[in-house]
Order: sequence, then structure tokens, then C-alpha cells
Amino acid sequence: MTNTASYVNPRLAPELTDRLIQKVMRQTKLQQTRGDDAQWIIDSKITSYSFSTAGISNQQVNANRLNVSVNIVVRDKTQKIIGKYDVSTPFDYSGTLSLQQAEQGLLDQMLRDIPDAIFNRIFSNW
Repeated sequence: MTNTASYVNPRLAPELTDRLIQKVMRQTKLQQTRGDDAQWIIDSKITSYSFSTAGISNQQVNANRLNVSVNIVVRDKTQKIIGKYDVSTPFDYSGTLSLQQAEQGLLDQMLRDIPDAIFNRIFSNW
């Protein structure tokens, strides 16, 4: 997984890649290969990593939202595109946290929810 978002969390792409591979191998009969015998090639990239205000109370920010968007292209062994998908996952956090605190606190949830969303999108019609 690559990261083309304007803001890059350096840990996210490699850890998401590992989690997605683990999930696919656990829940399907597909196996990872680095050779030319792959039946499917899954290319993915983080396209957006953005922050916004999610809630205001008494003229103060009391909730923020981190939104992570991933673009996925699935090809077969002849490079024919089987599917193109976009997955966007929101993560809310307290308005009292700094960006770094929020990222640290949300990392486990992101590493759980984003691979789940990608997997469900790719394999929902399988």
C-alpha cells in the first residue's frame, strides 16, 4: 500500500498492508505470492488523510474527525481490472486531544477498521 495523501502518517501504510494480507489469508483460500503465479493483484493507496471538526459545544470544539480514504484496484493475472473501489473510514476523537495524541490513540482502531472495510468491499460479491 502506498500513501499519496497530502498528510502522511508514516506508520499507517505498511501496517495496513500487513493487516490486510493477514485478513485475506485468514478468511479466504488465497495465499500471498511474490512470483508471477498470482491469481489476483491488489493495489491500494491511501488517497486522503484529513481532519475536520465533528462537534462544537459552547463555542468550543469538543469533537474532531479523522477520515482515511483508500483507493483499491484489483487485477487478475492478465492485468485485467476486476474491480476499482474506494473506501472511506471516519474516526472521531475528543477535541481536547492534539493531532499526535489522536493518531496514537486511534491507530489500533484504524488498523482494525480499515482492513475490514477494504476486505468487505473487495470480497462482498465473491
